[in-house]
Amino acid sequence: MTAAYNEYLDAGGAARPAVAAFRRRTGVDATRPAARAARGLSDAPLGDRIPISPLPLVLSEHEYREVLEPGVRQRARALQLFFGDMVLGPQAVLAPGGPLPRETLEWVFDDEGLGLAELRRLWSGKSLREARFVYGPDLIRAPEGDWRVTEDNIGRIGGMADTFSILRRFQDETGATAAVESGDDLARAVTLYLAEFGLSPRDSGVVALLSYDDSSDALELGDLENTRRLAVLEGLGIETWDLNRLDEARRRRALDGAVKAFVNFDVRAWTPRKELRETVFRERGVPLFESPGVKVVDNKGFLPFVEEFVRFYLKEEPILRTQPTELVREPVLPDPALWVVKKADGLESRQVLLLPRMRPSQLRAAGKTLEGWLAQRRETDGRPPVVVRQRYVSPSYLPLSPEPASWAGLLVELRPITYVYGDGKIYVGRHLNGRAISSLGDPRNCITRGAFGLPVFLEP
Repeated sequence: MTAAYNEYLDAGGAARPAVAAFRRRTGVDATRPAARAARGLSDAPLGDRIPISPLPLVLSEHEYREVLEPGVRQRARALQLFFGDMVLGPQAVLAPGGPLPRETLEWVFDDEGLGLAELRRLWSGKSLREARFVYGPDLIRAPEGDWRVTEDNIGRIGGMADTFSILRRFQDETGATAAVESGDDLARAVTLYLAEFGLSPRDSGVVALLSYDDSSDALELGDLENTRRLAVLEGLGIETWDLNRLDEARRRRALDGAVKAFVNFDVRAWTPRKELRETVFRERGVPLFESPGVKVVDNKGFLPFVEEFVRFYLKEEPILRTQPTELVREPVLPDPALWVVKKADGLESRQVLLLPRMRPSQLRAAGKTLEGWLAQRRETDGRPPVVVRQRYVSPSYLPLSPEPASWAGLLVELRPITYVYGDGKIYVGRHLNGRAISSLGDPRNCITRGAFGLPVFLEP
């Protein structure tokens, strides 16, 4: 197996150009974090239990401009067009010779609990302009140096409100500044979205919706991220509502058309859900930051086809490649040295079988788990849930020692937060969201919880 990509040093032990440029510009050696800074970044730096990595990820501005930004934009646009084709259009992708079999489409839509006919009814009379969503693909750099997509994510993306805070706290502790200062991406995206309707954040009738989970994990993690999201929105001057404390007066404002636009992050958080979908969206036509039903396109069952969506809808070659992924239909484990198995509705690294990291006894248990998944039958159509297998790739890493021979390090995952706010209107955040994790296979080490927040610098 090819050695994992060292983000700091090339094969000869020399600093990579962006890392060397970072040191020259800031005077900070990324490979040797100061002990004081490391302590300051490890002790609840954002108020929750997620520490910040004392080792930053340093990328070239060129890589961002030529690969990451256009690659994520291209993929987001293809997913938007796919949704529009399925829900608003002629379903051209299903035509004979098209890239997506109808049986797969129906299998995935049913897996999400959304009937395609029902979505088409809900969206009748709407346009692609209204297919708005927040998008954050999970990216891992392969040993060859290219970035691969391991998952697509849509909705209330973990880390959305953290990235700017992580970078600023790292700067405060280390003295390293960004080459180009820019503001918070969420604030920029919300402003762009509202401008589509001639609105600004402080206008009357602009309302942000937040919700808070009652579980202890969510209170410690999700709610603190909500607090940071709330700080961004209040800084813009937007009126905010807590959906768990929604009084009748506010509900009537929403249902009677007094709200001009909602800044929402999860259409499922409104109770009863039908009100937001049917009355607010379908009947009143109130703009939503995340539109109902769009999240279906991030199902892992579609992951094997997204590159073909790019070719089909955009007539372009994909800039970012999907890590090879296949649908699983038989309860037989693939080669454990090569594959990871995932249940399509799994969240936050749960329901993932990381076979290359398992011992023989764990592999036997994994086989039973896969059998159990595929033995389940949905009430709607009697089919099993969607399960995929994905070729394992060793993530790139930040070495814990500056010595070239060191293989110990923090593993890197990026999730560039991207905002689709109109028909082909896409804003890719300047502040790249990422996590550095100490080990694979631990559900606590996912991008939303338990891992290190990763400061990312772009060097000219």
